[in-house]
Amino acid sequence: MFGIPTRSQRSRVEHVAREALDLLRDAESRLATEISKLESQLIDQLAVSADRARDAEDRLARLVDVEQTQRVPLLRGRSLALLACAGEGSPRTESVAAAEELLAPLRLGNAQAEHARTAYLAAAMLRRTSVDDQTRATAQRLLESASSDLVAGPSRLARMGLLYLGAPGTPPPAPALAEREAVARRMVEQARADSTRRASLLRQACEQLLEVPHDDDTARVSLYAKLAVVAEVALATSELPAEAAFARAVTLLRESESSAEASTILRQLNDRPDVPEPIRPQIAWENIVLLSRATDRSPDDLSSSSAEVDTLIAFTTRFGTHPLAATAERRLLGLIESAAWRTPAGLAACQQRASRLDPLCERAFEREPTPTRAVSALSRRLAALPGDPSEARVETLLRVLALVPEPTRATAAASVRHALAAVVRPRVDASVGNVPSAAGDGELARAVDRAYSTLPGETPPSAALDVADLLARSSATSDTNRAIAIYRSLAAGGEPRAVLGLASLQRRRGESTSAIQTLRTMVDRLDASAIAPRPPHYWLAWAEIVEMMHAQRAAELLGQIKRLELIDPRLGAGSEAQRILAVKRALEN
Repeated sequence: MFGIPTRSQRSRVEHVAREALDLLRDAESRLATEISKLESQLIDQLAVSADRARDAEDRLARLVDVEQTQRVPLLRGRSLALLACAGEGSPRTESVAAAEELLAPLRLGNAQAEHARTAYLAAAMLRRTSVDDQTRATAQRLLESASSDLVAGPSRLARMGLLYLGAPGTPPPAPALAEREAVARRMVEQARADSTRRASLLRQACEQLLEVPHDDDTARVSLYAKLAVVAEVALATSELPAEAAFARAVTLLRESESSAEASTILRQLNDRPDVPEPIRPQIAWENIVLLSRATDRSPDDLSSSSAEVDTLIAFTTRFGTHPLAATAERRLLGLIESAAWRTPAGLAACQQRASRLDPLCERAFEREPTPTRAVSALSRRLAALPGDPSEARVETLLRVLALVPEPTRATAAASVRHALAAVVRPRVDASVGNVPSAAGDGELARAVDRAYSTLPGETPPSAALDVADLLARSSATSDTNRAIAIYRSLAAGGEPRAVLGLASLQRRRGESTSAIQTLRTMVDRLDASAIAPRPPHYWLAWAEIVEMMHAQRAAELLGQIKRLELIDPRLGAGSEAQRILAVKRALEN
């Protein structure tokens, strides 16, 4: 009655007041019937006993003196006062007059009823179309008398009325919303009448309300509804505190999910420096809600969800500890895992946002490694592999690959094999000859070798040889044995790198005779084919053979070298030629 009623509160009060008036009309009809019956009994006293006559007199006195004369008029006057406070226009004027006509002459013996009468009478008077100083003074006296006792209901209502009037000596409002509403309402009504001070008065009214604690959702909803009513008086939301403007937007969105005014307010709030930090996440979230509605209307349209994805990313980045962050993450994951984001254009959009999406996607995969998430997780690990080509990363690749669904797994396996070959190849090129392998190369080679053995499909010989070359440089016997096994399996088909690698390990182990035999098998095959000119690996093999035969003091070695010079006087013209000529000079001296 002295606060700031919302539209729904006005509607509810009006409905309850009219319902009460209907009940009172029924009560008056029943009272009239009962009074008439009792009066008839008393007229015909011969038909009743003395006891029944006394009982009838007592009941008649109570019905006439209390119910009909006091309670019904009081309740009707209160209901009319409520109608006057809830309504507008002529219905309000009529209700005010009727309430005053009933309540003003009433004199009640009960203190609580009397306080209620004066409080409701004052409220009705203050709802007149025009309230002059004399009316305000009379209403103030009534409210002061109603607040003089400690009767809870009427006293509290009267106190709100005094706060609404700004009566001198009235204690400041308590933190409760109701009392601060009364002060705020006075300021709002002053703002309506004073355009020069409108902005200042409305800001003060909002600040009165915002001092009410509103940490829980129920309190916030109630407070924001009141702030939205205040905001309706403002010419622009910029006249209001930021949270009051936000309350206006929230209330508009509850009334219409596509409110253009609410969207405008939210956009403006993004740029306002006076937004309190505690509500910034709420403002950001309302923006997300608006975007999500557009996305849900067109779920297959990538462009409609891109803005929401970017806003969700920004929200989870900035407000990661806020309770809504988990909801934002779930929404974000749902979007990027939807059909629109699994298209080539969607995957490209994900890749553009990889630095911000990858940590989120990785957490989701660790929590729930679904097949869909496994595809993305594998892609992330493949992208990270060149920067950290470790045994652990290779093992993780295989574990994630096992979760990838068919038929995607076959394509994914080919990508894994290609990525593994790409990280091994540079290490082979950088460590040609007798240069020791870098730290971790052995572990990486072992992990890649195991991966090649489990991946579906054939491993290219060049990739297998790269692994063998790394294993061959290891000091561990198990590694060199594995290298020999790879070399031997490929040497059987005449693969030159395999032959040379196998012979190199045999020579390093002191098995010169076996190494010479391995190399002679290859060079004899090339001699038999009479290919000209001989390929580089032919002369590399002979350089190895010549050096080992020289170490064995083979008698026929000089004749063999001369035979090679007949095939090519330059002995291939590479570094191998220098090695062979060095042995020849040693033999001739």
